Amino acid sequence: MRIKKPFTDLEIKTADTGFYAGNSIPIALISKGIMVALVLWALVWPANANGVLGSLNWRLLEDFNQF
Repeated sequence: MRIKKPFTDLEIKTADTGFYAGNSIPIALISKGIMVALVLWALVWPANANGVLGSLNWRLLEDFNQF
């Protein structure tokens, strides 16, 4: 069985000029939207966000501490 080459030649359309020059506009806007949603969630429901993000942080540290 022959191993295939990794799929690394992916053509991503990037902006040629402006603020997003050299970056993908959809990826940048989705990332910014997720960050804004997290900040708003933490501002509107701080206790809920603290509990969820704290438990997520603990779980990640617990899982990756083995490395």
